[in-house]
Amino acid sequence: MKLKYHQNTFELLSLKPQISEELIEELNDIERQYNISIPPSIKEWYSIKESKKIIETNTFGGYDFIAFQQWQKAEQFWADNFLQKDLFKELLKEGFLLLFAVYQEVSMHWMVKLDGSDDPPVFVELDTEPPDFDWQLCANHFSEFIYELVWEFIRASKEIKLSAYTSTLTPQALSALSQCFIPLPFVDVYRNEGYRFRKDFQEIKIEIQKKCFFWRLSATSPNSLFELASQVWELGYQLNYLSITKWPGHNVLREEEALALIKSAGKLAKEMSWDEYQQQCSDKEYDDVPF
Repeated sequence: MKLKYHQNTFELLSLKPQISEELIEELNDIERQYNISIPPSIKEWYSIKESKKIIETNTFGGYDFIAFQQWQKAEQFWADNFLQKDLFKELLKEGFLLLFAVYQEVSMHWMVKLDGSDDPPVFVELDTEPPDFDWQLCANHFSEFIYELVWEFIRASKEIKLSAYTSTLTPQALSALSQCFIPLPFVDVYRNEGYRFRKDFQEIKIEIQKKCFFWRLSATSPNSLFELASQVWELGYQLNYLSITKWPGHNVLREEEALALIKSAGKLAKEMSWDEYQQQCSDKEYDDVPF
């Protein structure tokens, strides 16, 4: 069976989607109970058996996760002293459908605007107070949002990366990147802003920070990452690169191999430790590395 909205996501995961009649009936119950029409892209995603697990275990691991179907269940639950079932109803009155949320050190909510489109835009709020949430546009389409989450938290975890920064990023450079790669929306669950480019299985992600631009180059092999770094160098960007930090989940040996290739070819500028980078570039305080 070929999906209409999320086929690319399941191909990325190398999974065969399984539609659940039970989940479809749950979604139909929600539509009847609240007199709404769930957009087709959302209904397709949540009718697939694997959908909840994909988001819960890979995207927000370690957080208290509340999935879409839970909002309509009989039991009422509280989070941050706010009755979440009431939040679901209040947002519906304003034309928004609450999708999922996490609660731990911070709270986050995601919703879509019921604007009549089959694949509506997604909005996110990060640790603001109900009912006066500060909603920000996160993705132009729900299917796009899901795909990018999968890429960022699942596919990207298998890749090797090079972290670096530059003090400037000119319109000319962005134009050159757009000609060499496919520009993509910068979908970020934490509302950071930036740019994203991809070609085959190479990716460049540039996050806008207060004092500089943080680059993450990623690929599937040391040679591919070397090619990507060389392209960036040839565009005139001499990246100040961050030393590889050994932490769980990192492909340290392959990243060290890639870094050795890139350094030996003279395709990088100054090496920085994470602490040095923090002092020089960032307007934030991190307890750990960003990726």
